Amino acid sequence: MQDASPQLAGQAEGDSAAAVPPAPAPPAEGAAEAPDALNRTSSFAEATAQEVPPGGLLHLQVFVQLGDYWLQAYGFLTLVLQIGKAAKFDYPPGWSWTELSVLVLYFAVLQLHRVAGCFANRAQSALSTGCFLALTAVLVLVTGYFGALQVYVLQVEFATGIVSLSILGCQLVLGIFAGQRYSKRLLDVVLLCSCAALAVIALVSASILEATAQTLGAGQMQFSLAAGLTLALFGLLVALVAGCCLVREV
Repeated sequence: MQDASPQLAGQAEGDSAAAVPPAPAPPAEGAAEAPDALNRTSSFAEATAQEVPPGGLLHLQVFVQLGDYWLQAYGFLTLVLQIGKAAKFDYPPGWSWTELSVLVLYFAVLQLHRVAGCFANRAQSALSTGCFLALTAVLVLVTGYFGALQVYVLQVEFATGIVSLSILGCQLVLGIFAGQRYSKRLLDVVLLCSCAALAVIALVSASILEATAQTLGAGQMQFSLAAGLTLALFGLLVALVAGCCLVREV
């Protein structure tokens, strides 16, 4: 009689081997990095679109955020050049500090400008859009001054000033288009039209100054400076009125 224990042992080993599940295959190379790669490849417009509610204007949101990056870089470049020119050139008494103070005002208005534009688009607020347009007028006038009317104007300041005015002009057009979509009351329409008219006048004036700065006499420059200062102060006042109306509603 044959011994059946070796056969039973072999069968038990086969059953235990069959019961062990196969080892999982290693993940394909780069599979774990796919979500990160997908996030990295998502465009700026797609990321911005997630911040815009239905009915908002995507192009305005993109121009406000991208334009803010350029305008900040333009302000820092102007500040560095201003410090260098103050150390190298002779300025009229107190005028160098005056221009530095205008740059400080520029950065403060730029921050309010970005906040007003983003909030206007997300909340679909005509009052906030009016505030955005009024602050756009102030930025346009400051940019026009540093590109054409300051004591010493360098070629790089002239060129970057033209680019900045172009960006502000695009923001102005998109802001007017968005504001007329968000306007629902007579107060919205009146305030929006006032701010839009102020911004258009400022943009046209700054563009003319950029084109004719080299042909202006001393008297014409002084008149342009006084007119620009008046428009800038009026723009700040209108932006303050629009902000107060918005706060009362909120």
